Amino acid sequence: MQIDFVKRWLSPILVALTVTAVYLYGYPSATISYFVVDLFHVAIGIVLTILLLFYVIRLLRHESPLARLGWISLAVGALLGIVLIKIGTPLRLKPWLYTHIALCVLGTLFLAASWLFSKGWLGDGIIRRGLGFAALTLLMAGIAAGTWWTREVAWKNANRISNPLMPPDTMDSEGDGPQGSSSPAPRKPNMAATFPPSTS
Repeated sequence: MQIDFVKRWLSPILVALTVTAVYLYGYPSATISYFVVDLFHVAIGIVLTILLLFYVIRLLRHESPLARLGWISLAVGALLGIVLIKIGTPLRLKPWLYTHIALCVLGTLFLAASWLFSKGWLGDGIIRRGLGFAALTLLMAGIAAGTWWTREVAWKNANRISNPLMPPDTMDSEGDGPQGSSSPAPRKPNMAATFPPSTS
């Protein structure tokens, strides 16, 4: 009974972690909404880790071999995530971050496949199940590739700062133009128009 209660909580937590992970990786931005989603991802990740620490052994006893692989992979990825919360993810530790992502993606894939197998949605028989698992793997790979492209190509191109190859020939476009009071073009200023005449 207790295991069923825990599994009912683990399923929505896992879905929430997956959705927030896709958003955090694919759409980085210095915004309040991104910060809130990041905190939410960390908070429910900690909850998932605590649940797995207390119940992973009991879960493994009642699961299929594929689901066991999923829970083990997810537990290791969650523990690595806790470590990253403590030490951060500087550039030199980026491989740790990608290892955390890879373990969690594999765990989610195995658990999703096991759940779909139990529902009979991936077909019956070894061949049909193999094809169903391959299709699910391709789907998740497509989502991962699309998220990577959004971050590494689309986002960087949209936020790229490009300097001109050569400086402009004239300074007519500087400030408020060549006739403006702040124009850098060399010309003799009209002192009378700028300063009032002396009355002394």
